[in-house]
Amino acid sequence: MQDGPQGFRTYVPEQVDEVTAWPSSLCTAASFDPELVNQWTSAMADEFMAKGANMILGPALDIGRVPRAGRALESLSGEDPVLGGRMGVEYVRGVQDKGLMACAKHFSAYNQETIRDDYDAIVDVDDLFNLYYRPVRSVINHAQVASVMCSYNLLNGEHTCQNPALLKRDLKLRMNFQGFVVSDWWACHSADAAEAGLDMEMPGDPNGSTGEGPYFTPELLAEHTTNATIDEMAYRIINSLLTVGPPVPFNNTLCSPPNCNDYYLNVSPTTTSHQNLAAEMVSQSTILLKNLDETLPVSSSKKIAVIGSACDAPAPTTKTDPDLTWTNGTYYWIGGSGRVMSTRAKSFLDGMKEVYSEQELLVDLSDDVETSAQTMREADVAFVCGGATASESFDRDNLKLNEASFMRQMGERKGSTKLVGVAFAPGTIVVEEFIDLVDAMLMVFLAGEGTGEGLARVVSGQRNPGGRLPVTILNEKGTKAMIEPCTEVKCEYTEGVGVGYVGVQNDHVRFPFGFGKSYTTFEYASVGNKKDNNNYVDHHHHKPSKATQRADDNTTCVPREGEIYCFYVQVTNTGNVDSHEVVQAYLTYPFPISTPASSSSQKFLKDFHKIFLKAGESQVVRIGLEREVVEIWQEGVGGWLVPGGDYLVSVGPNSQDTPVQESFQVGTTLQ
Repeated sequence: MQDGPQGFRTYVPEQVDEVTAWPSSLCTAASFDPELVNQWTSAMADEFMAKGANMILGPALDIGRVPRAGRALESLSGEDPVLGGRMGVEYVRGVQDKGLMACAKHFSAYNQETIRDDYDAIVDVDDLFNLYYRPVRSVINHAQVASVMCSYNLLNGEHTCQNPALLKRDLKLRMNFQGFVVSDWWACHSADAAEAGLDMEMPGDPNGSTGEGPYFTPELLAEHTTNATIDEMAYRIINSLLTVGPPVPFNNTLCSPPNCNDYYLNVSPTTTSHQNLAAEMVSQSTILLKNLDETLPVSSSKKIAVIGSACDAPAPTTKTDPDLTWTNGTYYWIGGSGRVMSTRAKSFLDGMKEVYSEQELLVDLSDDVETSAQTMREADVAFVCGGATASESFDRDNLKLNEASFMRQMGERKGSTKLVGVAFAPGTIVVEEFIDLVDAMLMVFLAGEGTGEGLARVVSGQRNPGGRLPVTILNEKGTKAMIEPCTEVKCEYTEGVGVGYVGVQNDHVRFPFGFGKSYTTFEYASVGNKKDNNNYVDHHHHKPSKATQRADDNTTCVPREGEIYCFYVQVTNTGNVDSHEVVQAYLTYPFPISTPASSSSQKFLKDFHKIFLKAGESQVVRIGLEREVVEIWQEGVGGWLVPGGDYLVSVGPNSQDTPVQESFQVGTTLQ
């Protein structure tokens, strides 16, 4: 098995450049494109298997409860479990279809790095099922994920890796998980974990270097568990391996077991097509936050300036800098176990030079305010960059970009030059200091080796900015009210399911969850239960049966198997540019689904579709509400149910802009 979740971990200097440094998981989550995720993980699986791995430690599906969380970049969920579930399903399918086992992590309520081994998340069982478990349940039900990793923290008084309520009751019994549970590294603290539901201890620490383990030795297991439990542990591991695919085949023309270490260490499975895909993923995940007077895209006839050292940020690797620390991140990748490095990393300046190769760019990387401002004012359009990074083991000090002050000062001095801000983000950020001073703003979550190439394609208009925010960008009021990492061991999740956009007041938001502009404009119109067959395109993410396909041939929307309601929305590209749009459907329940009720209206993302529309084109999009994503867990009745009452579905381009609304009623509670 090997770290993930966003590429083959290059912790050995010799492996740098042998594999692709893909965009971070959060960057890819911003694409809102499950099909793109499948393409990515299928390619990534080829690299893992070529390097001798039979399991990737991913996907990470942690919910973004704490905006300053150090590992936010590793998660496909952002702030939302349905986003994480849909993207996670395709992640697992892409990996496991190649015969490589996937491992959903970190289970559960692992939302911060501060005192991560010691904090005890006190979470209501209903909230666990309705929020934190939801994406894991999706990858179990729809992708049969091979493994689940328990986390470092405690949950409701017990370490997660020896928590029978979490592992035996909720995961294996209530969610019917058939795979095996593996501990995070050194997260097993006792041989009693076997009876609690842990199947594999990692890494076992045979040298005793940490003073933690090994606990799953024959002697200790004989004292603490039964033969029947040991048999089940072994069965779950072996069955998962054989169900997903046979062990990675050895190329006996190159090596013979067990003498393959040098071969696997030195093989280089990255390809030009993988590197091109990485750059395309950046374009599809780039978020356009602002674009006054069509500042972007920028024609090659314009005089262009690139300002600030962050536009050409360094990308040190252990290959070029052997003393690089484990937690060292850059503006391209995170620090810690999820770090994948490459000397091929292209900066924003590199990308701009390639795309605008027939003109000379004005470049000032000095970070000197006055000389940079002078260079900027010589251009028609100038780009100023800012970034931040993050790492496993500690949370971010704040949400600011390191260059925020410099970006503000450039904005104050821009004169008649159009100024574009470019942000490299390790999670959500604050932009209050400079956002009103720039004409346009691009944002990308740390995006790996294809950063510069993917961004420059968007700047030039070769690609439309395809990303939407998987997190909320808060204003100043919002940052004062946001959830901070717990610093005391007892960490009470008093907000219930009111995490991220669900619990944030509207006046605390600068840019809402799901937000992202395009180089064109879109108009939404209600179609209700009737569709125009001429414009109808089916974007359903599960393959419908022949029976349900026939039902969809009717003009009235007929719920498919597993759905409780469906309807149609027409989306029209009213601009002059062909572009993608992400159609998002949010559900409001008849009553708040957790206590205390959030101060917001508690709208929850329940469906989304990334569509492509040519200029002037219309499409009718089918919104289907699956019972699985609508139903809620109520411990008091011992299971899932769909409450009776009046529901409201709000559809639009982001969580706050939902021009189409459709209501329906569930007459009696469905159990």
